[in-house]
Amino acid sequence: MIHPRLNNVEWSFDAPEKRRFEIRQFLFGFFTVIAIGFCLWPNLPRYYQSQAILVFRSPEQVGKFTFLKQDLDEKAIQSEIDILSSAPLTAEVVKRLNLQNDREITSSFASFPLDFISSAFSSSSEADPARSALSRLSVQHDRRSYTIRLGYISKDPQKSTSMTAMLSTLYLENLTDRKQKLLERDVDIARSRLLSTAFRQTQLTAAINELTQLSSSSEDKSAIAELIAEKSRLAHTSDVTRAQIEEAVARQQNTEPDAELIAPARYPAAPLFPNPLIFAVALLIAASVVGTFCGIFDVKDLFRTLRK
Repeated sequence: MIHPRLNNVEWSFDAPEKRRFEIRQFLFGFFTVIAIGFCLWPNLPRYYQSQAILVFRSPEQVGKFTFLKQDLDEKAIQSEIDILSSAPLTAEVVKRLNLQNDREITSSFASFPLDFISSAFSSSSEADPARSALSRLSVQHDRRSYTIRLGYISKDPQKSTSMTAMLSTLYLENLTDRKQKLLERDVDIARSRLLSTAFRQTQLTAAINELTQLSSSSEDKSAIAELIAEKSRLAHTSDVTRAQIEEAVARQQNTEPDAELIAPARYPAAPLFPNPLIFAVALLIAASVVGTFCGIFDVKDLFRTLRK
């Protein structure tokens, strides 16, 4: 049963009122983020990359003494990229430029482009300079050619240029040294073969003289003729081997690397990071998201709730 007093009470159920989209609050949130972005832009650390371009010579240009066995040999080029991106070369770059105590290189967090954020949460411990510098190296290969682009990323454009130039120089020296060692190996093999041939020729000469003095039968004469023919073949082989040794020695004295530096490292005019276009797009997206949030929800009520 309903209480008699409740009969005189008027009941009303109001549906929740749907809030309208507030343009003013949207504009407030939108332009607030834009203003923060403009204030943040000058304070963002700049990162520069000085790029150098290497082009490997094809086998037709350098002859048979080359590391590239055939046109567009991806395995050979990848092996050279691995050497170019190796820790020993970068360690030598750091050593030659005296960067062992450089604050940027020895920072414990050197992962581009977030090291300026992570350094705020990192300890003061120092990292291996070579490994830190190697993490800043970028090597790109054009799959349709022998072209390789390389460069170090740094906050200092001059440091980036110096490191990139030093790496390209050290790599070409390394490539030349490996080619000279290859030629030395070929010369040693040829000389060993020449000694074996000379020793065999000495044996054949002794055998021919012995058979000539001991007997004059037809069988011995036939054997002597075979020994003389073998000796002639060995003499021809010795002449060819001597020519190969002379050619290899001449190449060794005038050794050139199988790669050419067609674009040396230059002072970068503009920073690689932050990119103005990417920053502007990200800023507009963030401003739109924040503005939409402010337009849909009552930000004033939210602030009052937080104050309470």
